[in-house]
Amino acid sequence: MGDIQKIHLEMPQEGFKRPPDIAGKPSLPQAWRLKDYEVPTICLDLGVHLHHLSSYLLELEPVETCAQFANHSTYTGLVDDVHMLLKYPQGITGSMWMSKTAIGNRNGLRIRIFGTQGSAMWFQLNPDELELQFNDGRREILDRAGQCSYANQFRYNRMKPGHPTGFVEAFANLYTDIHASLCNYLDGKSTDSEYVFGLEHATRGLELFHKASISNQTGEWIK
Repeated sequence: MGDIQKIHLEMPQEGFKRPPDIAGKPSLPQAWRLKDYEVPTICLDLGVHLHHLSSYLLELEPVETCAQFANHSTYTGLVDDVHMLLKYPQGITGSMWMSKTAIGNRNGLRIRIFGTQGSAMWFQLNPDELELQFNDGRREILDRAGQCSYANQFRYNRMKPGHPTGFVEAFANLYTDIHASLCNYLDGKSTDSEYVFGLEHATRGLELFHKASISNQTGEWIK
């Protein structure tokens, strides 16, 4: 894709807009999701995933943000929709959108990355395919059944292509990698892993969303 210029991440959901079920019972979110603190709970629930994905893909942390929080549900005083503009090192710009009130989105996790020569898009509801676009007009769909560098490895597949897969396996792989790092620590070996993130990463995420809260109040970009 050439030099990366833009990254846009979104995780819209509709959970706070769901009507009563077939028995007429209200579809209530868990109690912990209905309380906000210094950092809105939606940022700690959905936003941390978007932060982690951007950090993993870019190997960079955002350095500045401008955010807007909103309430679109019947749960008054609760932040349930967040837009954030982001600046990264190397001139990369980006955005994050997370919502609990986006009707029609079950879990619309989407990642789009744009470079000087091409772009890529991945959508969780169509997880087997990676869409690629190039500046000469070519459009490609990379399927995990093809000759991929990673997606066709056994650790990412328990079923043949065409069968929905990946979500449970991803958690199994993550816990396996954490277990391996812990064993290395106990054995006095290096715990470095490209897949296991530590306390520092979580702290940076908390700082990002704390500054987003300040930006929402001031209407300014916050470093």
